[in-house]
Order: sequence, then C-alpha cells, then structure tokens
Amino acid sequence: MALHGALGMRTGSSLIQGTSCRSVARPTGVTRQRNVSMGAGEMSPLEVLRRENELLKATVAEASASIQELETSLSSSDVPLPQGALATSAASLDTRNLEPQDYWSPTIDVPAGYVYEDEYGAISPIPGHDGTECLKWDDTLWSHADHFRYRWNILRNIRNAIDQNEGGMHKFSEGWKIYGFNRGEHNGKTGIWFREWAPGAKALALVGEFNAWSPQDGHWAFKNGYGVWELFLPDNADGSQAIPHRSKIKCRVETIDGTWVEKIPAWIKWATQEWNEVLFNGVYWCPDQVGAPGEVHPDKKYTFKYPRPPRPRALRIYECHVGMSSEEPKVNSYSEFRKDMLPRIRKLGYNAIQIMAIQEHAYYGSFGYHVTNFFGVSSRCGTPEELKAMIDEAHRLGLIVLMDIVHSHASKNTNDGINMFDGTDGMYFHSGARGNHWMWDSRLFNYGNWETLRFLLSNARWWIDEYKFDGYRFDGVTSMMYHHHGLSYAFTGQ
Repeated sequence: MALHGALGMRTGSSLIQGTSCRSVARPTGVTRQRNVSMGAGEMSPLEVLRRENELLKATVAEASASIQELETSLSSSDVPLPQGALATSAASLDTRNLEPQDYWSPTIDVPAGYVYEDEYGAISPIPGHDGTECLKWDDTLWSHADHFRYRWNILRNIRNAIDQNEGGMHKFSEGWKIYGFNRGEHNGKTGIWFREWAPGAKALALVGEFNAWSPQDGHWAFKNGYGVWELFLPDNADGSQAIPHRSKIKCRVETIDGTWVEKIPAWIKWATQEWNEVLFNGVYWCPDQVGAPGEVHPDKKYTFKYPRPPRPRALRIYECHVGMSSEEPKVNSYSEFRKDMLPRIRKLGYNAIQIMAIQEHAYYGSFGYHVTNFFGVSSRCGTPEELKAMIDEAHRLGLIVLMDIVHSHASKNTNDGINMFDGTDGMYFHSGARGNHWMWDSRLFNYGNWETLRFLLSNARWWIDEYKFDGYRFDGVTSMMYHHHGLSYAFTGQ
C-alpha cells in the first residue's frame, strides 16, 4: 500500500495494543516472529542467535553512519562538537548504558545555546524533457504519452509565470510573510500589516478585543487592484502592539451581496473556541519575546535547538493523533505527548511519526480532515509554541516528523473556515457542483486559481519552515488528481 506523499512505502498496518496511536508500517524485510523449534527446514536456536547478532551489528553500523553524517553536517556549519556530545559513534559508546532504541534512533545532542536554523539551496529548475521521461519505468503508459506532454507543458507554463511575475517559487511560496498579520513599517512607523485576499468583498474591517469588536476609522482596510485588502495599524505610543498578543480577532466583511459577516482571517496562525461558545475566534499570535533555545514559555516564541535527524535508510512510521493519545478520557496536549508518548514510540522501534489533525478543524469528529484554518495549529492540543517544542523533542530523540496535510478539500463551514469568505462560492474553490465533494460534503480547491496556488504552496512550506516538519503524507491524492475523485472506480494497479 503506497504511503501517499510521504517519504517511504507502507508494508502493513497493525494496532499497537495499549496505545491510542496506530502503526502504519513494519520495516521492510522484518518478518513475524518465527517458531524456532527444531524441524525440517527450521533453524536451530544457535543459528537464530547468530543471525540476530549479525542484524545487531548491522544496526550499530547504520546508527554510526547516521551519527557521522550529522556530525559532518554540523561541522560544515561551523558548529563546535565538544568531546562526548554527538561526536562519538554508537559503536564506540559504553554499551552498558545503552538501550535498544539508542541503536535504531540515536539521540541528538548539541552545545549549550545552540540555535538550529534551516538552510535551503536553490530551487531546482524544471527538467528539459517533454514529460515522458517517467514512462521509461512503465512501458504500458506510452499510449498516454500525449496527455503526459500536455500536463507537463501546463506545469512548465505555471512555473515560468511564477518566475516572471512573482520573483520565483521561493517568494511565491512564502505568502504568509505578506498575507495575514505581519510586523512591518509604513511611513516611518512600526506596526502591524494585515492583508487579506477577498476580491468579491465590498468592505472589510478588523474587529476584536483590541477595539471592543467595534471598528474605528483606522481599522478599515483598502482594496488594491488585485482584490487584496490592506491595513496598517501603528504601534501604540508606549511601543506596545496595537493588537495584543493572544487577543481574539476577526474580519468584518460586507460580502458581494451586501450581507455583513464576521470571518476568521484565512492566514490566521491560531484559532480557539471558548468552552461556552460554539464558534471559533481567530487569535493574533505574535509573542513579544523570544525564548532561549529549547525554552517552553507561554508568552515567548519558541527557539529550535536540535537539527533534523539524518534521513534513515528505511522509514518505520508510527501514525498518531495527539488529541487521542491519552489513556485518560480527555483530549491530550502537545506537551503531554512530548513527555509521555515520544519516548514510548521510540522505544517501540520506530524512527518516524506521522501526525494527524494538526491543521485547525472546527469539527473534532472529522479526525482533522475537514480543515477550517489551514495555517492554524489545532488549539485543542495547545499553542503553536508547544507544538514546536514537541517537534524539537522528537528531533532530539532521532525521530523524523511527518504531517498528515489536507490540501485535497476544505470544510464547508462558513462560520469558522474560508468557505464563502467574500460571499462567493468560487473564491479558493471551484464554483457550482465541481466545487463540492458529494461524498465528503466538503469544498474542492481550484488548483488553477493563482491565489489558491499561492495559498496552498505557502501552506505546504509554512509547516516545514515554521514548525520544522520533515515531510508530508498528503490526504486524498486521488481526489486531487481525478475529476471523478476515484469514486466508483477500481484501481487495480494492472
């Protein structure tokens, strides 16, 4: 079974008893426990022991190679490696103090005060072939070669348009630095820039706790020629932000038909639901202070401490849902998962986790697949900084962190989500029947829309840049690829 969009293949699925997380893989080549009783064709206990020793030696060698690869990476970045901290291979460690998981997922250590930052190379250009290069792997597809060329040409044209009009894919996929809330300057003043694409809206203002939910003259945005509403809020006289950190915020929008509605900004970074309220509210998330590396503080921006683990030879993925991972009848938190579940997952023999339901979803029963706020962390489990701390700890334990990301559809919820934001049904989505998934009861994105491309490409990069996720499992790929969404069709692989 293919693991859609992730970095490996699933060879099976099993339920780990006593946990609330699901295993989605057993390492390739690992077989079920054998009966080692003597018999025709069976190995003797001595032979089984000999082979287990060989496997252990191979595991130690693999772990040593991973550590050496990480050492080389850190050294090339001029990071000092003090004696005894990461600089020794697993084979040279005192095995009396090691547990089995120290071999298959070696922990990562860094010098005190070390700050981890990603470094990216140049974006790869589009290959010069005509789109049929992949057909060499399957000769039966040559009958569809013309369609491959057609689709490849569309890709080339889109990439060229992005390069010519947006300054390249790098800038185009950083939409969160322009849209939503960002610190910046205007006419020599420091403050908050807010931008929202809502081409069909007639008027738009910010309302929230900062203005007692009643917009003043300076809280109304102006629409530019591209349908983007812009507003600058200068800092207060005492230097504090015009919108306090953690305060509730929404857009008050006059839609295309003249109706007034309140919407959560599409690029919001956190949205919460009060215990005595039905609707969610957007939350302005912008901590005034920066924490020390690895420091978890409710009002400080988290600073990552540990590098991403080296890419393993083979992924052993543990699929999990943070909220459902507690043995108690409650929604579990990122902090509790970090302390209780990550060590357990590592000890079970996994080197990667795949996390469900990270993007905010108003309906908890959807398991995270009816997303309402694509850039927002699921608030039921904690804050953005607590999620970052959880991922950083996973990296310290040598675990790859994959995200179950949903770009195949969106919630129809018009109160909490992006559906009908400006009063039209074809803003980020296809209009009419094509924009509705009849089985999932959700909205379908228009991948040919320029701002939809910016929104989704930026979203995919956001989680990797801001939260240090290592990769994705894309949900609903079949629905993204085919107009029929794979419904009532059998895919045999033949």
